[in-house]
Amino acid sequence: MEEAPISRLPTEILHEIFSMAAAVPSEELATLASDYAPWVLGHVCERWRAAAISHASIWSTISIRRNRPPPIALLDRQLQLSADVPLTILFYQSENERCIGLFEALVARSRRWSQLSVTLLQDASPFLKALERVRGQIPILRTLALEGWATTTGNPFAFEVAPELEDVTLRFRPLPIIPWRQLTRLSVTCSFSSLLPVLELAQNVTELTVHLLDHSALSDSPQRIHMPLVSRCLLFHRRIMDVLVLPQLEIFIIEPDTAAALVPLLQRSSCSLKKLGLYGHCSMDTVTTVLQACPALAEITVVCLEGTAYLDVLIAHLSKRTLPNDESTLAVPDLKRIFMMADSIDQARFVDMVESRWRIPDSSHRLEQVTVLLNEKWDSTSLRRLSVLQNEGMEVMT
Repeated sequence: MEEAPISRLPTEILHEIFSMAAAVPSEELATLASDYAPWVLGHVCERWRAAAISHASIWSTISIRRNRPPPIALLDRQLQLSADVPLTILFYQSENERCIGLFEALVARSRRWSQLSVTLLQDASPFLKALERVRGQIPILRTLALEGWATTTGNPFAFEVAPELEDVTLRFRPLPIIPWRQLTRLSVTCSFSSLLPVLELAQNVTELTVHLLDHSALSDSPQRIHMPLVSRCLLFHRRIMDVLVLPQLEIFIIEPDTAAALVPLLQRSSCSLKKLGLYGHCSMDTVTTVLQACPALAEITVVCLEGTAYLDVLIAHLSKRTLPNDESTLAVPDLKRIFMMADSIDQARFVDMVESRWRIPDSSHRLEQVTVLLNEKWDSTSLRRLSVLQNEGMEVMT
């Protein structure tokens, strides 16, 4: 009987296929389960089993989900198969009595942690006690995500010494002690009073996301925090916007509650915004003011699933010319890309705007890419006009 072609694949090709099958699991998929790709592939045939066992990297992601805590022996087996490869750990606390034992087994391999995500849904104090043993034992940890709360007093110090740590996401109370000065990316949810000293230390951060737990008003003389390297920012409360100075800011994502505070932030920072994201229903006046303050925008993303009035204002502003009847003086002249997700829009006016920004004498200022996702059906005329633009070279997706 002739051997199947797939049986003649070199082991190296099998390893590549297995790696793609064992990509980082989704939030619902546990790696220590019979339906996880490496375990399945190892049961196909003897050769595939040997190939899977010999390919340590496909075993290096360990995902323990709260509804599916595995036997500790199975975790030990996967850790053995992963050899000395750096580990990606995704750990979700469960009420199962095996949970703390599984966590302690992972703590014992902390020197191999490269990425760690821990979600603790109950009092985290027992897990923090286990984490104390990793202090000074996480030499290659680069990415940390920690969510939960603890009743213990003081700030957890397990991650205080982490020489390679650069990317941190925290939704944990109290905030752990982190080597803030070396971070390049920070996403944090905490109180305003806890946040200020963190930002003063995190001077090398280039990407910043902040959620505040308290919404009290800002004092008349706010403390200013200068963050010289932040280029991308997502802030969910105007209170923090009122204290920041971001001279390198290029990308900003705002919601209705924070939109009005963007212009003072830009003026105070003397920065030139390149990308802007608008999420939710902003006031019409705010949209106009923000766009006027951002003449150097190259990309706009808009997500608005209720109401169309503010979208009409946005479209009208992008159709304006600073000099009447002069096609070369469109507002926001460097705009190249528009992404819009909405319930509905004035389709004819939108296409008018897109055409006006495509058919201009100076091709270096043309709009290049438009993506529009609507809940309503496109009318045939607007679709036909967009199709013409696509045939002329514009990237259009509807």
